Amino acid sequence: MRSQQVNYGDFEGDSRVEAAVYVGCDDDGITQNTQIAAGYVVFGRAGKNLVVLGSITAQQESQAAYPTALVRPEFARGRITVHEKWYRFSDAHCCPTGNATTVWTREGHRLAPGAPRVVS
Repeated sequence: MRSQQVNYGDFEGDSRVEAAVYVGCDDDGITQNTQIAAGYVVFGRAGKNLVVLGSITAQQESQAAYPTALVRPEFARGRITVHEKWYRFSDAHCCPTGNATTVWTREGHRLAPGAPRVVS
């Protein structure tokens, strides 16, 4: 359930593109637990340099032992909406049925999550 590796959009509203780069850690299929941890690192520009604007992690907790997956971020001015797939108690390992979104905004010099909103 891996998302796209890099997603682009104008988060800062300055007509310059920022990038959310997927980062994750897994056990290489040894225990079939696929994802151990995952997130996005959001990059922007300061002059000619790349800067890290912040990191994004899943906010909706799964009910089962498997971690919530990040599916994709969507950029809009002043916010990044992240779609998350989470596990209910009855879900098989292959197939989380929970869907949530979390809106990330800027607070000072860091990204801050809002409360996750369960959409299904």
